[in-house]
Amino acid sequence: MKGYLIFLSVFLFLSLLFIVGSDAIPTCTYRTTCSAGETCIFEVLQENNTHVGACNSTYTTKDCCTEMNSVEIRSSCNANEGGIISMYATTNSHAGTKDYYSNIVCARNTSGSNPFVTNVRTSCNARENCVVSLFQADNTHVGKCGYYSNSLCIQELLNTTITMKLNNTQPNWVEGV
Repeated sequence: MKGYLIFLSVFLFLSLLFIVGSDAIPTCTYRTTCSAGETCIFEVLQENNTHVGACNSTYTTKDCCTEMNSVEIRSSCNANEGGIISMYATTNSHAGTKDYYSNIVCARNTSGSNPFVTNVRTSCNARENCVVSLFQADNTHVGKCGYYSNSLCIQELLNTTITMKLNNTQPNWVEGV
């Protein structure tokens, strides 16, 4: 009976991890106008080998992402936001990882709970999607995902605490936990 309870506890714990981790991952696409359910995070002059600018710049191509709202450029992000990318200036600018320049694109997810996290990788891991590709990590031009070998990958930081209490009121020292 005790082994069954331990198995059930482990099963419930693992099931909870999959339920908690089932939130949608942002998907980003270049468009001239963001569709319903998408938010512009920055604009580019052209699709590849290009500079970036704020969403209200003179560029005509937007990087539109799902699962986001409240995107703002500032010098630091709030606790419930995540820094996506940074820019030297808000128009006609080189880009960098979120902490490289002082103009940081800060975004809040639609649920408003967990912040986003970005990492530069050669390919995005499971539970990550590409925002844009980068020639190099910092002081760089950008392109559509797949154009450069460095991908700026985004995921939601799952900040969840799980507490399990196993209470055995009649311990049997022969059995292990």
